[in-house]
This record gives sequence, C-alpha cells and structure tokens, in this order.
Amino acid sequence: MTRILSILALSVAAAAVGCQSTDMNGAARNDDGSYRDSTASADQRDNGAMRDTGSAGLVRDNGRTASDQSFVTAAAAGGMYEVDAGNLALSKGQSDQVKKIAQTMVTDHTKANDELKDIAGKDNLIIPNEMNSDQKNMIAKLNSLSGSDFDKEYLTQQKQAHIMTIRLFDVEARGGRNAAVKSFASRTLPTLQEHLRMITGGEKGDSMRMGSDR
Repeated sequence: MTRILSILALSVAAAAVGCQSTDMNGAARNDDGSYRDSTASADQRDNGAMRDTGSAGLVRDNGRTASDQSFVTAAAAGGMYEVDAGNLALSKGQSDQVKKIAQTMVTDHTKANDELKDIAGKDNLIIPNEMNSDQKNMIAKLNSLSGSDFDKEYLTQQKQAHIMTIRLFDVEARGGRNAAVKSFASRTLPTLQEHLRMITGGEKGDSMRMGSDR
C-alpha cells in the first residue's frame, strides 16, 4: 500500500510540472500559453533593447502593452536614423532643397526623440541604443555617395522612411494602450505628414495614412 501511495504522489507531481512548458527564452508557460516567470518579450529584444522588465504578458497593469513597446522601439530607431541622415545631408548635400529638408529633419526629429525618451523614462519603456540593421545600411549607402547621387538617394530614402513612419504612428495613434505614448504618436503625426509633403514637393502625405476616418 505504501508503494502504491508513493507512485500516485509521484504521478500527481509529474502532472503538475506537465502543466508548464518552457519556450526557447527559458520562460515557463501554462497550457494556455501565458507566461509564469519574468522574461523579456520578443519586442524588448529588438535593436539590442533586451531587459528584464517583469511580466511579459501583453497587457500590464498600467495599460502598457507589448505593441506600445514595439512602437517605442521602432519610433526611436527611426528617429536616430532621421537625425544621422539629416546631419549627413547638411554636410554632403549639394542642393539647397536637400539642405533645407535635412535641417528640418534634424530639428524636428531631435525634438521628437527627446520627447519620446522622456515618456519612455517615466513609464519604464525601453529606448534602443542604436538603429536597426536596415537603417545602418541606409546610412552606409549615403556615406558612399556624393554630389547629385547623394541628393537623389537621400530624398528617396526620406520618402520611403516617412511613408513607413506615418503608418507606424497612425497605428499607435489609433490603437495604443499607453495614454502618453498614444498621445505622442497623435501629436507627432501631422509633423510627419508635413515632412512627406516637403520631401515630395507638395504631394499629399495624408494619403499614406492607414485610413481616412479619423
């Protein structure tokens, strides 16, 4: 009888352990996929931004979500690129138009970057330490060019970057869960749209927004 009870006890313990699984990051999970221990989410590992911030669940008690963190990571990296590319254009650009655009980008994106850092610091959101690999490659390409070739590439990059950034900010402005981050996205969006109009010589940047019902 004692042996039977021991076997039953071991079976119960094994079943309890079986209710958890471990993912590749070492985070134990329940059967429903929810995390049980503290580990950084995939969003927090982007661009070298991995840190232990507590629960990795999507919805946190202050309204912050993984999507808000993902937005902050992408927006901050994009802001770094804009300032670096703008400074390059100020020193290497040939046309007055390019230099004017570059100065606007440096001024506006430096201001936005500082504001985002302040918001992130207050809400324990993580700012990446560097640009992503695509942005680094874009800067490298600009560094390899000069004269009119530089000007053409800078304007091409700026148009593409702002189309993507407008979409990013529009999504956060519509659906962000963190009030401060959502407000930042909403306030900054018109400036980004004006940048796109400036870059494209007056084309409507508003059409790049995801939808027109807001």
